[in-house]
Amino acid sequence: MTATRAEVAVEALIADIETLVRCEPPSSDHEAAARSADVVAAPGRRLLDTEPDRVVIEGCTHLSGGSARRRVCCCSDTTTRCSPPHR
Repeated sequence: MTATRAEVAVEALIADIETLVRCEPPSSDHEAAARSADVVAAPGRRLLDTEPDRVVIEGCTHLSGGSARRRVCCCSDTTTRCSPPHR
């Protein structure tokens, strides 16, 4: 049985989520957070066909990017104490 386009898309989404969850860095490790930004940027680059902007504030790397129709703003850890990016 051949997978449908929707099934393939769901599998790709699940794989992206797994990759993102596995790379989550501790908030206190700015170098690991910067490396995880590369991992976080990859699905966005693939899906939006554009490179995100990187903003470093107080040592914390933030990603922002997209287009007029689709915009993504991301912080690559869930317990950050860094200031949010200001644009």
